[in-house]
Amino acid sequence: IPWDRYAPVLLHPGAGCPEILELNLDFFGITSKLKLAEPVTRCLLKRNLRKARYIIAACEGLKKIVGPYTREVRLFEVIPGGVPEEMLKYPVDSGSEKYLLYIGRMDITHKGIDILLEAYKAAGGELPLVMAGDGIDREKVEKMIKRLGLAEKVRTVGWVRGKEKYELIAHSMAVCIPSRVEG
Repeated sequence: IPWDRYAPVLLHPGAGCPEILELNLDFFGITSKLKLAEPVTRCLLKRNLRKARYIIAACEGLKKIVGPYTREVRLFEVIPGGVPEEMLKYPVDSGSEKYLLYIGRMDITHKGIDILLEAYKAAGGELPLVMAGDGIDREKVEKMIKRLGLAEKVRTVGWVRGKEKYELIAHSMAVCIPSRVEG
């Protein structure tokens, strides 16, 4: 049973059926849009963490945050997300267009896109910024780019995947990860 802040775990595992909690750092750090439900969902998560015997976290930071809520844990492992092997086949191309890259969900609050754009403007560099991704704040991000006077230097390319994504990463000078809460 995956845990998600928008679909709280209400079920108890049956005999011989383990419960798996899929946790994200944002659950502990950023208030959800379900303001009235937030205390209830947090309470349910903490209850389930107290009962958990086996926990797998995606990063050490999450393990540290979750640790105080656990009581009966026998095994607590960190298994970070991997990099797909096919991505490693793309050589870095220093001869192509030079640019900085943001690749991720267009979510200003969680992903810190406002921080990236303000820092980019303050730096005043000549290197273009390419922003790949889509999400709830895409229109707001595009308006922010115009409002900050960055339309000539910042380009949004929408959602990318597979070969297109790997090539964007391989050809960039650096990937910017301004996220406020991340594994």
